[in-house]
Amino acid sequence: MLKDMFFCQDRKACLCFYYFIMNRNNKKDILLAMIRKGAPMTFSQQARLVLSLATPAILAQLTTTMMQYIDASMVGSLGASASAAIGLVETTTWLMGSIC
Repeated sequence: MLKDMFFCQDRKACLCFYYFIMNRNNKKDILLAMIRKGAPMTFSQQARLVLSLATPAILAQLTTTMMQYIDASMVGSLGASASAAIGLVETTTWLMGSIC
């Protein structure tokens, strides 16, 4: 059982975390059951589902953009040709990542 997987010194905090996870999983299970049955969903349920599906893609795009800025700042001190090469590679990588 999930409760047995957590080893906590503070039992109250451990149980709160367990019930938080189980409550979150139950909400997802309810939404999945509604989709499978073809039941109508409220706007808030639809928004929650879209956000839960879109969050990983949004985080991936943000981290990719941050890495591109970090790469450009690290190579910027090497000169114009190195900066141009990074710009070319990053643009190509972003394009291929969005196509594939």
